[in-house]
Amino acid sequence: MFKNTDFKAHRWVAERTPSWMNRFHRVGRRRSRITRRRCILHEALLSGIKQLRDRVLINNMLKSFFRYFSVGIINTIIHWFSFWVLIDLFFLTQAIANFLAFFIAVTFSFFANAKWTFMARATSGRYLLFLLFMGFMAAFFGHVSDAIGAGPVIMLISFSMFSLLIGYAFSKFIIFRGAK
Repeated sequence: MFKNTDFKAHRWVAERTPSWMNRFHRVGRRRSRITRRRCILHEALLSGIKQLRDRVLINNMLKSFFRYFSVGIINTIIHWFSFWVLIDLFFLTQAIANFLAFFIAVTFSFFANAKWTFMARATSGRYLLFLLFMGFMAAFFGHVSDAIGAGPVIMLISFSMFSLLIGYAFSKFIIFRGAK
């Protein structure tokens, strides 16, 4: 290549863009109309790739959330059934019944989500961390429900909605982070 000593810096050269991008800007502005069109196509392709990558990430996130939600429906049925059995047959408090029912349901939920939603290995460390976090959350909701005198149905509905959102975020970004 040859060095142009008469080159003056223009405003677009001083913009904060990566150097490879400046190269295409300079070629596009200094050369012929055909080269300019090629540079515009190149920039459009780069922005299209970024948009496509973002769409794929969002679609993967929605797909994994839908799978988590599907497992969560079965998990909720197991949780609610166990909760009612523990309250009606064993006469436990809401806090203890919710904790034990959730312990039963969380075991199913962990292994189903590890296998089907996040395609990750179910290890004992991950299971214990998931169990402790979600079990604490279940006991907390039970204690709050007992303290304010809320009925079991109110506690189950609020806990189910809260655990769906917080549980997904905790699973995706902490428990199964880095999983395929």
